[in-house]
Amino acid sequence: MTTNRLEEFEFDCVSAVDPSFEVPARAFLRRIGRSRLFDELIRPALDEGSALVAVAQRTRPWPPWGIGARTISAMEIAVPRAEGAAGLTSVLAVPEESTEIGLLSAVHATLLDGLADRGVERVHLTVREGAAFGEWLASGAGFARSDSLVLTEHSRYWLHDATISEHRRAIGLEEANVDDLLTGGALKGDAYTRAVVYLLGVAQALAPSWDEQLTAGEVIANTGPGMVARCLPPGGPPALEQ
Repeated sequence: MTTNRLEEFEFDCVSAVDPSFEVPARAFLRRIGRSRLFDELIRPALDEGSALVAVAQRTRPWPPWGIGARTISAMEIAVPRAEGAAGLTSVLAVPEESTEIGLLSAVHATLLDGLADRGVERVHLTVREGAAFGEWLASGAGFARSDSLVLTEHSRYWLHDATISEHRRAIGLEEANVDDLLTGGALKGDAYTRAVVYLLGVAQALAPSWDEQLTAGEVIANTGPGMVARCLPPGGPPALEQ
């Protein structure tokens, strides 16, 4: 690890697949054991033109181009579900950075800033109905359960959403810039605790789904429209067999 984190990392939001992103993204996902996410989530979502991916990357000093010029250390994906709203995932990170809260917070803030620049006002988590930890985590991060239902083959999920500003305030990132987050200057006391609970909590809750270990995780990545409630039958959502 270098001591000057500001010089070590660059932060960016990616909205299209090109070799300068695809090569380091595949290498990053392969290293953390989640190679399938590129072809099954990231590429389709970016090709559709709706997704945004925030990355923290290192760029070699010379030559600053070509295969291997960039190395991604952390990444977060957002998939808009409707005009002005987007679903969040967890921040994925290489093992040596998995508990570097400053870096994880900087990636999350980069994604929120990128969404806001695109006109997104509200963000959400997709939480399984009755999941005690997932609902507690979402509430602590400023989210409230909406009337948008997502049905999977195995369970019922509700979108818990908030404005970007409400969410940032709830997890201690209000008005914090990326440089201050990376160096830890913006995360003191209670703000650090709130960021830790949200970032590590979402990472833990989503990990089984990323790894295909569970069919009904407490929190899932909502990659579809997410407005299923608008097209339900008059009698309401069907009951799922337990």
